[in-house]
Amino acid sequence: MGELQLGSRDRTVVVPKQAFVDAYGTPSIHVEKEGVTTFFIIAAVLADGEQAMKLRTEVDAIRRTYFGAGPMKSKKCTDERRMKVLRALLPLDFKFVAVAVDKSRIHKGSGLIFGEPFVKFMHRQLFDRLFAAFPDLHVVADRYGDDEFMEGFKAYVLAKRLAHGQGDLFRKPTFEFANSLQDPLVQLADMIAGSLSRIYDPKKRSPAKDEIHELLRSKALYVVDWPKRFRAIPRAIVGGSPHDYEVRQHCMASVHRFLGENADSEDPAVVAQVEALSFLLFAFEAMSETEWVPMDRL
Repeated sequence: MGELQLGSRDRTVVVPKQAFVDAYGTPSIHVEKEGVTTFFIIAAVLADGEQAMKLRTEVDAIRRTYFGAGPMKSKKCTDERRMKVLRALLPLDFKFVAVAVDKSRIHKGSGLIFGEPFVKFMHRQLFDRLFAAFPDLHVVADRYGDDEFMEGFKAYVLAKRLAHGQGDLFRKPTFEFANSLQDPLVQLADMIAGSLSRIYDPKKRSPAKDEIHELLRSKALYVVDWPKRFRAIPRAIVGGSPHDYEVRQHCMASVHRFLGENADSEDPAVVAQVEALSFLLFAFEAMSETEWVPMDRL
């Protein structure tokens, strides 16, 4: 998080980190129906507060190059166009996080069969993690539904953080809605969510999914599966010790146990441990089981 100096030498204003949010997919869990997506994916583009204006200008220039006078929309992209846009976006200073919801694994008898509770609950899965990491995060999300729904949505996602206060009277999250047709950074979140759908959603999966994954991975802090999918632990790689598999089993069980026991912790030290372990788990499961994670990324 950066700081801007204003006026006198003793006055400093901290500009909070910002998150720009959009989603891919339909809220219905009846995935067997035509026109209903199998996945619902929420992406949040993260930018340091004082860099957001510069990032917005840079993304808008890319939008004009590839989309002309119209908005940058994932659904307008062929694979070839998508790859060009993603390559143009890669040098820019942002990261993203996302929640990928497999609706085929949600019980049809749950309260999530209703569209508005589904949208609220799934966004909460992302926002709770973000607010834990950035207590004064400023969220800008695409408009959804009518004014009454949006006010209820805002109150719902902020309720837990405002109630707990994060132990800091002056660091509270803020939330606003924007028209995605007018905000390039919300459009960037749309591009990320739509590109993830080409990897995750069997109804939208692209033949270029591996290339798309490779382009997105350098910008991903994490992508959370919901409901949590426990992947099979890889067997020992060629040349490894015969005990590798047992060690991996023990480590993965320890990680999942710690995350399960501490997911709702308010202790900043434990929150930091949860975030670090979550990222390492994501890197192991979704990126590479053998690749080192540089300290600056962690």
